[in-house]
Amino acid sequence: RFEKSLNFEDYNANDLFEIIQLMLSKEDLEFDESARLKIQEIISKLVDNKGENFGNAREVRKMAQQITRDHNLRLADMNATDRTMKMITTIIVEDLDEFKLIKANDSGTRTGIGFKF
Repeated sequence: RFEKSLNFEDYNANDLFEIIQLMLSKEDLEFDESARLKIQEIISKLVDNKGENFGNAREVRKMAQQITRDHNLRLADMNATDRTMKMITTIIVEDLDEFKLIKANDSGTRTGIGFKF
């Protein structure tokens, strides 16, 4: 047994935004200006509404994976000849549509940001 425990502070919203940008840049993706503002708003709400099981960078990793999927699905709906390199490498607000602020449930517990399918 260990008598000591390690406490790791949660990342703040700016740190999490930098993390998601880094994750997406490894996929050769970047936010356009409106998507950047929207994801910063989403991350800020996520941090403000975090619960005791908040996953910190794990949460933005899941977000990055969902954004990448949604981006790829949006592009798949287009004719290949209509796609430009800018479209292929740019995340737009439409790619963030899966993220909604989940309101308090009947017991009053806040559940934060999540995927609403």
